[in-house]
Amino acid sequence: NKDKYYVFVDIRLSSIEPADLQGIPDMSKEYFVYKAPAWAYVLKECSGMLFLDEITACNRDDILSAAFQLVLDRRSGECYFNDNVTIIAAGNNPKESSVARLLPSPLTNRFAIFEIEAPKVEDWVKYMDNKYDEEKINKLVIGFLLSNKDIFREIPKESETLNQYPTPRTWEQLALALCNFEHVSKNEKAKYDLIASFVG
Repeated sequence: NKDKYYVFVDIRLSSIEPADLQGIPDMSKEYFVYKAPAWAYVLKECSGMLFLDEITACNRDDILSAAFQLVLDRRSGECYFNDNVTIIAAGNNPKESSVARLLPSPLTNRFAIFEIEAPKVEDWVKYMDNKYDEEKINKLVIGFLLSNKDIFREIPKESETLNQYPTPRTWEQLALALCNFEHVSKNEKAKYDLIASFVG
């Protein structure tokens, strides 16, 4: 019963080919039509959301062009989406990401653009509490960040680097890694190196 379902399709534009959006030619007859990917046929039948992630990290114009057509025509190949399908794209601002780029104005003109604030430490703590059981994370990381909020998130100065820097993602990884580490070792130098490997 297709009316029972709301389908979420997540596509990362930085790791696909244009055919993943627009389909491939079917030349089994005297003429060819584009065969859409399976997810497009699902969105033809069901309500749902098509989420185009990392749109500003996509450096290939052919993929952006395919995404532009997808948004403009609301279809993949010859497969039109259900009227109750919403298309949402997400990406980082080039001011805050070394791999992000500005988008062609005809593409941005097809969207309503919302700027989302980065999470605060308190938001991150709630996220961690909801996602993990208490014994899975090192609570000292949370306590440290609540007392040192200014180092929660750093924007790297270089576009390419081998130096680690703190982000909500790396603090999460550290909280998990430290919890596991303390079960197997009490070596303070190794603990220091582990911390530095995640947050600098």
